[in-house]
Amino acid sequence: MEYAGSSEINKGLQDWSRIILKVYNDHLDLGISLEPERMKKEVLKIFNSPREKFNASVFWTHFDAFIKYKKSVLPDSRDYDNSLRKHLLKTESIFGSPLNLLLFKNRSGGFLEIFDEYLTHQAINSNGEKGLTVNTIGKQYKNLKVFLNWCFSREIIQPYSLKHLVTKTEEVDSIYLNEEEIDSLMQLELKDEKEETVRDLFIIGCETGLRFSDFSRLKSHHIKKDRIEIHQKKISKKVIVPVCTDTLQLVLKKYANNPPQYESITEFNRIIRQLCKSAGITEEVSLLKTQANKKREVIFKKYELVTSHTCRRSFCTNHFLNGMPVTLIMAISGHKTERAFMRYLKIDNNKKIDLFKENMVLRKKIVDAKLKDSLKA
Repeated sequence: MEYAGSSEINKGLQDWSRIILKVYNDHLDLGISLEPERMKKEVLKIFNSPREKFNASVFWTHFDAFIKYKKSVLPDSRDYDNSLRKHLLKTESIFGSPLNLLLFKNRSGGFLEIFDEYLTHQAINSNGEKGLTVNTIGKQYKNLKVFLNWCFSREIIQPYSLKHLVTKTEEVDSIYLNEEEIDSLMQLELKDEKEETVRDLFIIGCETGLRFSDFSRLKSHHIKKDRIEIHQKKISKKVIVPVCTDTLQLVLKKYANNPPQYESITEFNRIIRQLCKSAGITEEVSLLKTQANKKREVIFKKYELVTSHTCRRSFCTNHFLNGMPVTLIMAISGHKTERAFMRYLKIDNNKKIDLFKENMVLRKKIVDAKLKDSLKA
């Protein structure tokens, strides 16, 4: 026999479920994994707050509310407030009708085709040319999906599938710093305190394989006598990194195992690129980029491609080249699959040729030794 109040209980459970998922997804978008007690506080805060009611047809009302929310949780929301807003406004003008949230439900309405065409061939890029790169277009779609999911979580509109909003990407940051280049950074004499902090944190990243979200928040309680123990912010998995290189020990000792914190990844990337330039990391790197549906070769100076994530790639690649087993590197870097790990190896063609030659020489020695043994027998 069905309980008389079951429908009311089920509705209440659905409300709780919706709010919990909203809190989880909002923080997941920011790369934050909440501890149970913090999750509970965030959920209760929303459950006990007045519910805002929106008219689902007034697109820009929702977008403004979304930007307001993003500004409250992100130090930099320009990707949404400037870039995405600008491109949506321009496409709305071309489309000739006011935007509404149902226009993104599928491609049959025509808006998304116009959006694609505008981004690919008409939008002005940072060089003043027409047509955005694949990655920049992919970022617009990614940010659009974040906005739509925000609307779904707040019941502004009934959720629908976003599988047709494909976030395309192409590899453009295929570099790592070798041990000599990392050492050249280490040897820089710096008088500016901020530059020194960025350089030292970058070195820590190269020596540990940690992401910016982790090496930028290291504190003394994470650093034991011979290891670093920290829960990765992105995936909430604990990693243990041995403190066994002279370089890492030297940097940590400099700060008495309590390195400075750093918040702005944008500023961090700008400063580390300038420091890499000063360190003479200026060799030319050729990359293929797709713009306006056309592939073209673009030449960069290596320092121009350095970011905080170069640390992690450098850690994985250098240890791989030094012969460390992949399984051991993965245990420290926190990669779950070998396939994911292999994407982090950034070995240039010259190095691949050297490795091939070394392998062939080793194989020849083994064959010669076997042949010599067989002749003796």
